[in-house]
Amino acid sequence: TVAQLQKEKSEILKNLALYYFTFVDVMEFKDHVCELLNTIDACQTVNFDLTKNYLDLVVTYTTLMIILSRIEERKAIIGLYNYAHEMTHGARQVQHNSLCSH
Repeated sequence: TVAQLQKEKSEILKNLALYYFTFVDVMEFKDHVCELLNTIDACQTVNFDLTKNYLDLVVTYTTLMIILSRIEERKAIIGLYNYAHEMTHGARQVQHNSLCSH
């Protein structure tokens, strides 16, 4: 219930902060990887090291997105953390909207 959440909000923030900010870091990584891949693609320079690192980055990115997609509770964690943050600070967590769009 809402009353119970209100009572437990500081505990919710403390217990979910690591998960929430890990999701934030992953989404920032995703944004940077997409930007970097587009930049590399636009360069159209071909050499072994660049191609190898490009493919390594694609594999790492894909692996991370697959792992993230398997965390079924991620939306609940993000929503609950943001709700507790909003109840505590009177405003949404800055990164909340970008997490919801991913």
